[in-house]
Amino acid sequence: MARATAGTTSDIDLLLVKDDDVPDELWDAQLAKLADDISKWTGNDARPVTCSASDLARRRGEPLFAEVLADGLTVCGQRSWLQRQIGQA
Repeated sequence: MARATAGTTSDIDLLLVKDDDVPDELWDAQLAKLADDISKWTGNDARPVTCSASDLARRRGEPLFAEVLADGLTVCGQRSWLQRQIGQA
């Protein structure tokens, strides 16, 4: 996750939430391209973590989501949406 503490050897962690209506094949292709583009732009490895929108409520107790909300930077979308989905709004 983005913590604003990156160095030249840091990887870039991303939490990406997949809309349930997006076909898996399209998602996988876009995800691979994004990870490749990020690595080319920054010289750092991209480490995407993905979750479907419908999975968020089931996974709400996982430490990952608390870490994202505590330390992560929102790059796209609304932080409040994620908070509502995992029951921390």
